[in-house]
Amino acid sequence: MHYKNIKIENIDGEIWVDVFGYDGIYSVSNLGRVKSERRLVNNGQGGRWVKERMLKQAKCSDGRLSVNLSINNIVTSKQVSQIVWTSFNETDTPIGKCVMHKNKIALDNRLSNLECVTWSISHSRNFQLGLLPHLEDIHTKMLGSKYNEKNGIYNGNLLIEKLCNKCFEHKPTEDFELERNTCKFCRNINAGVKDVGKLKYLTELKMAGLKKCPKCTDVKSILDFHKGSSKCKLCTKLLRLSLL
Repeated sequence: MHYKNIKIENIDGEIWVDVFGYDGIYSVSNLGRVKSERRLVNNGQGGRWVKERMLKQAKCSDGRLSVNLSINNIVTSKQVSQIVWTSFNETDTPIGKCVMHKNKIALDNRLSNLECVTWSISHSRNFQLGLLPHLEDIHTKMLGSKYNEKNGIYNGNLLIEKLCNKCFEHKPTEDFELERNTCKFCRNINAGVKDVGKLKYLTELKMAGLKKCPKCTDVKSILDFHKGSSKCKLCTKLLRLSLL
């Protein structure tokens, strides 16, 4: 990996551009290296020259690499993959998307290995490569059940039981609302109303100035919702962007 190379000399095929938002201060290459440019900085005594140097990259808890960038005496830690993609594309990462390593090697920050995709696509790729072991059991249950046979058990042409996609138990169709594949019991647990009742739960939220978004299922301040809208402002914005 090139990130360990902190020599100032260029590597074959290396191309440099200004780091997005740090023009003239830092540069990043298509091979994932980041350097501080030679420049004059104000030290309160007429200024001093700092020399060009390659920045050391540190591993984050999620396995990605990060560097510390400073501007106006404010130091910010940024992921190298994010720096490479945004700098060469000269734009911020779109809302609802992330910078994904195509080969899923977090230390490989070459521009050719980076792609801006939705979180769901990134997680799907992780699952395909077996990088989400905690989902393997769920996947096995779904494949080994009657889930792929129209989600249920039939008596002739009559659907009598469905498989809940949360608890993975077959239950009578009356335990499900409309065409949902999550049983009422699991939906109530998810909504937080199993013990106190839905009406009391929603009333207490309202009295506290809170509201639950049915899209992201987060409980938020009433100020995070447009007047008359059930979805929060963030979910509404993401929905509008997906329809453009």
